Amino acid sequence: MDRFIPRKLQSSPAILSIVLIVLGLILAIWPRATLNIAVTVLAIGLLIGGVSSFLAWQRNKQSTTPVDGVIGAAAAIGGLVLLIWPSLIINIIPTVLALAILFNGLVNLFKALDLKKVGHPSWPSSLVMAVITIVAAIFVFANPAFIANNIVRVVGLVLIYNGLTSLFIATRK
Repeated sequence: MDRFIPRKLQSSPAILSIVLIVLGLILAIWPRATLNIAVTVLAIGLLIGGVSSFLAWQRNKQSTTPVDGVIGAAAAIGGLVLLIWPSLIINIIPTVLALAILFNGLVNLFKALDLKKVGHPSWPSSLVMAVITIVAAIFVFANPAFIANNIVRVVGLVLIYNGLTSLFIATRK
């Protein structure tokens, strides 16, 4: 049986594994705070990048197109909006997810109804699955904060698992 050897923790895979475990714990324990920090960092990056792009366009109007200025201004405005209302992006992710789930559920509903028209024996189970998918989409629409928190929490748990398994492998002879 292999023994755990602490000096092997100096290897890059082991250090990366520890970083993954710590990051996973942070995401799993504080999902909302993590989202807020990520959105704030994104907002600041957009704001700084947008302002610098816009100013570069202002200084070099002859060698750039107005599109460069518009893109810079849009990025800066987007960053400012996210700084003021960080919940916008946090709630957009579950909404987009809900739209995709709803679309899929409606497509499946129409397919189930088509199966009924041709007398296929599996149409009732197809209909039930389509309705469950539509109900799930409605649940996601109605609870965007709950979904956002749990998506982050799940990612955190996956990172913890990945870090632990990588650490186990990295510290073996």
